Amino acid sequence: MKPRIIKDLSENDYNKMEGVRSSIISIIDRQTLAHAKAKLDDWTQSDKGALVIGAACHDILLRPVVFAQKWGVLPDGYDGRTKDGKASKELLQKTYGYNLLKQDEMLQLTQIQRGLLAHPSIKKILESITDTEVSLQWHEHGLPCKARIDAIAEINGATLLIDLKTSRSADQR
Repeated sequence: MKPRIIKDLSENDYNKMEGVRSSIISIIDRQTLAHAKAKLDDWTQSDKGALVIGAACHDILLRPVVFAQKWGVLPDGYDGRTKDGKASKELLQKTYGYNLLKQDEMLQLTQIQRGLLAHPSIKKILESITDTEVSLQWHEHGLPCKARIDAIAEINGATLLIDLKTSRSADQR
């Protein structure tokens, strides 16, 4: 296989693409092949919990236009147990599917966004993004491999590859 750079590939299509990714190799190294297979089997299922916040944070920081089109926000005081709450959620799901955020999650995302944009260097990087979600595919020692670059920025003639990570805590493990 000739090395390939693929732009505008959906997350789902990337997950189905031939090749092993570094996260799977890390699981094999730290755990077992069974753990790696379980992760691969689960990769195309819907995100849950902290993964939703991570995906939304990724979009609001790196792809704000996509964020506005992809993510809906449940109304203030939303209660999924009530008739009104269920109706509100159902209405939003017609546009956003399961990409729905609660008010406190949206607040958390906007605080992260404001905090990062307040830092001059980070603001410059985010404003210099030229591409997002760039997929790579190649062979390494006969093994098909793949990677996904969150964003590419060009600053002062230098190319930066951005891999955005979120975490519940900055505490050391």
